[in-house]
Amino acid sequence: MLCYDHHTKTCCCFNVQKCAFTFALIGFVFNLMALIPIFLPFWPTSQEIQSLSVGKTFHFAICALMFLSILFAYKLRKSWLYKPYLIYMGVALALSIFGCLTYLYFLIVDPQSLLDEQKRKEHPGKAMADSEARSIAAAWLALMAVYVLFSSWIYSVIYRAYVTQKEEEAGGQFAQMGGEHFSKV
Repeated sequence: MLCYDHHTKTCCCFNVQKCAFTFALIGFVFNLMALIPIFLPFWPTSQEIQSLSVGKTFHFAICALMFLSILFAYKLRKSWLYKPYLIYMGVALALSIFGCLTYLYFLIVDPQSLLDEQKRKEHPGKAMADSEARSIAAAWLALMAVYVLFSSWIYSVIYRAYVTQKEEEAGGQFAQMGGEHFSKV
């Protein structure tokens, strides 16, 4: 992992759990800011409120709750509170990687619908040229690749915080049992 020291369990010169807390705090604030127009119907930008779909609202609310669970995981010292984020973002990252592979496919292979449109030429000037379609796919691929890399890094930091918290919980349980030999197994 980038900037991670395994021996001291630090990332970017901070404890991994503090980094996860910081990422969660930033994510929670940004998701709450995205939800503000929904709760203020008298706000002058009512067109923006109407443009927010139910899916986006649901996504922002779930992400805010997941980031809130990471904040509680840090404060309450419970490792299981990291799991909602890890599961949801694991699925989201897998789908994002699938999207990157799809855009890569469109860069390599011409879609049949584009070829059919070029053959028909029913609406000259409205059909998308091959080079234009490829440049759009390349731009989306680059943006998605940056998103996947950055999200993977944040995911790995939060996963390391989860593992560190789990080790601390296990160490506390072993100390309660009164045996030092359990921690060496």
